[in-house]
Amino acid sequence: AVSGGTVYVASLQESIFALDAATGAWKWQHRREKPHGFTIRGAAAAAVGNGKVYAGYADGTVVALDPASGAVRWQRQVAPRGDFLDVDSIALGDGRVYAAAYSGAVVALDAGSGDKVWEFPAKDASRVAVFPGTVVAVTTSAVHALSPADGSVLWSSTHDGAPRAPPVRAGRWLLVPTGFGGLRVLELASGRSLRLLEPGSGVAAEPAVAGSRVYVLSNRGRLFALDLR
Repeated sequence: AVSGGTVYVASLQESIFALDAATGAWKWQHRREKPHGFTIRGAAAAAVGNGKVYAGYADGTVVALDPASGAVRWQRQVAPRGDFLDVDSIALGDGRVYAAAYSGAVVALDAGSGDKVWEFPAKDASRVAVFPGTVVAVTTSAVHALSPADGSVLWSSTHDGAPRAPPVRAGRWLLVPTGFGGLRVLELASGRSLRLLEPGSGVAAEPAVAGSRVYVLSNRGRLFALDLR
């Protein structure tokens, strides 16, 4: 994430680095200890907003940091007890921080205080994204559209995959890369399935949208261009 002349980078070593955008000079680092045992490979991208930098960690914690110094403004444990507490996806919207915890929850926190607003139980929650009027959570077996107000379910759609990138909006459509499950195209308002692109190796990369054209890179390195008219 880039903001105010600073680049914020999340690493697989449970760290957030702040670098000068003009020179690359190191500014600060925030780090948490990796939990014992196995973790889900990946790291939540840094998110900047509301005067803070937000990070998710493998121990199930969401942390809000001061953008200038890296000092902790607040931290919250959001993952339910269980295996794989990893928070590998966070998103900002409407003064809230949304986090997907793999051990079984999608959680909405107040961006200013860190107080929990609501929690939606979702086993293997992997990715979360925010669109106008909708929070989309992707697990290894389903896509859930949730109300930002209270976390109630607007619709759900099942799939088989292991998402590695967040869903992307393309007009009225929702593009969901599901790893070996391919790329699913759903209607954002209803969850109705338009099509499944399965190139034989799956899709883990985030698709790119340019007007009505969508570009998708398969796990075998083949680039597809799709029309969504």
